[in-house]
Amino acid sequence: MKNKKIIVMILLTILVLFLIPRSYTQETSEIRTFYHHDEAGLIVDVEAPADTEPGQEINVSVSLHCYAANLSVSYLYVTIFDFESGEKKIPIETIKHVERGIGYKPKFNETYAQTYEIKVPEDVWDITYGEVSCQWNFGGHTFFIREDGFTMTYVRNIKMENLKEQLANKTQEYNTLWENYTQLNQTYWELNQTYWNLKTNQTSEDNTRFAMIIFIITTVFFAATTLYLMAKKPKEYW
Repeated sequence: MKNKKIIVMILLTILVLFLIPRSYTQETSEIRTFYHHDEAGLIVDVEAPADTEPGQEINVSVSLHCYAANLSVSYLYVTIFDFESGEKKIPIETIKHVERGIGYKPKFNETYAQTYEIKVPEDVWDITYGEVSCQWNFGGHTFFIREDGFTMTYVRNIKMENLKEQLANKTQEYNTLWENYTQLNQTYWELNQTYWNLKTNQTSEDNTRFAMIIFIITTVFFAATTLYLMAKKPKEYW
């Protein structure tokens, strides 16, 4: 019964420690080029951090580079999506790098780049997703990028990572507690065995002492009886 109580207390302690929240800090992530398109005098690039955490802001850089003369861009949009609970695709924000109706006419070998801050919602994880839409005119022809999709920044599942780390730590603590309990239990049984051995030895000594007393009393009684009979022996006459 005592052993069961100890095990229950250990499990309850681990459960309480497991539920204690752990704070965390976001580390600086490397910047990667997630999208690159090179066609008809125009290069479009999209860069963003390799990973982030829910509730953080990420810097998404969009650039277009013109390496041809007499090129004009009608629009360039980048729509960022996330996946709510890792499943449902939801648009976060649409970056209007070049707006419709305004357009942009770059010079030869000119780059137009800008960085945008995008807020990542709290309840998302897994990859984010981007789509590029663009239209430009070059050499009397119109070119399009129609909702060209690509995966981008990975949103870490912080809650799950924390739970896994806490589980690993608590499992280690449980194993340590269990080892200590096993050692204590072994020590208890060794002491218990020693106690019973001592008690058995004490009982054996008491029995020996009692037998010795009986022996001494019997011997004394026998000697006394012998002396008495010798004293009462009739005398012989010759």
